[in-house]
This record gives sequence, structure tokens and C-alpha cells, in this order.
Amino acid sequence: MSRWAAKRDANEAEIVRVLEQVALVHRLDDWDLLVYYRGRLFMLDVKGAKGRPTTAQERLIRDGWPLTYVRTPDEALRVIDALR
Repeated sequence: MSRWAAKRDANEAEIVRVLEQVALVHRLDDWDLLVYYRGRLFMLDVKGAKGRPTTAQERLIRDGWPLTYVRTPDEALRVIDALR
């Protein structure tokens, strides 16, 4: 584990609370959430209003990983296709 804990955005707790009602959620460091919903895995990173990707996140995206940024619970539910 990293010597310094990853900084969490203020809106992350609410997004996790809502996602956990329908999916399995695991918190990580390079990106925030690994979500398992209906047989699929999703890589989500919670961003605040002015949040920007980290260098590690930019590298993941450049390498082809399906990392998606979310700012609200509804946005997170839409990404995992739990809200239409």
C-alpha cells in the first residue's frame, strides 16, 4: 500500500452508498472504484467539480483501460447501466 492514502473526493461517499445498493464496490488507489454489476466490471473514478485526471489515470486510458469519470450517483448508475 502507498505511504500516502489516496485523496477521496467529497462526493465519493454518496456515489459508493448508492452503487452498493445494486452492485459490489471495491475502492482502489490508481482509480477510485471497481464495480461489479450483473456480470460486468466497471472502472470508475469519482471527480469533484474541478477534478482532473492523475498521471496514472491518464496512462491507464492511454493504454486502453475503460476508465470512466463520474461526478454524481446518477451518472455512476448510468455508466453501469443500472439507471436509464
